[in-house]
Amino acid sequence: MMKFKDRIKELREEKGISQQAVADSIFVSRSAVAKWENGLGLPSKESLRLLSEFYHIEESELLKEQLYEKELISKNIKIKRMKLSIVLS
Repeated sequence: MMKFKDRIKELREEKGISQQAVADSIFVSRSAVAKWENGLGLPSKESLRLLSEFYHIEESELLKEQLYEKELISKNIKIKRMKLSIVLS
C-alpha cells in the first residue's frame, strides 16, 4: 500500500502541476503541501476532502480513516515527547 505522502506527490506530478497550484486550489499554503509530501504532517479532515475533490478520487484512495487517525495520534505523541524532552533539558 502506497503511503499518503507518496500518493499525493504522485497525483500532483501526474497532473504536471506545482505544489503552489495544489495549495491555491485547496486553500492552504505551499509549505503545507510540501510538508504532507515529505511525510512531516497530515492534512486536516477538510483539506483531505478538498484534496480528494481536486484529484477526483475518493478520500479512501488517499488515506484510509483508521490509518489517518493512527498516524495522526502517533505524530502527536512524538511531538509531545519532543516538547517534554526540551522542557526537561
